[in-house]
Amino acid sequence: MAYHLVQRGNNREPCFVKPENYQFYLQLWEEVSKRYGADVHAFCLMTNHIHFLVTPHEQDDRRKVRYKGWEYTPSAAAKRRI
Repeated sequence: MAYHLVQRGNNREPCFVKPENYQFYLQLWEEVSKRYGADVHAFCLMTNHIHFLVTPHEQDDRRKVRYKGWEYTPSAAAKRRI
């Protein structure tokens, strides 16, 4: 079963500040899709929110995939300070 995942910036704030933030986020998704066995069918990265259409290979893995957005948040905050 495919899942539509959405991540929004807190208080509609931007998720991505610099162009390289988009690439960094996609690299994280590449890692998680390989690690947990998920197919990414489509995605849309917008300034203040993100959409992904994902099918985990194992139905129990859907919970692991949804936490990927949380992994990005502290990383992005650290990159903004640079």
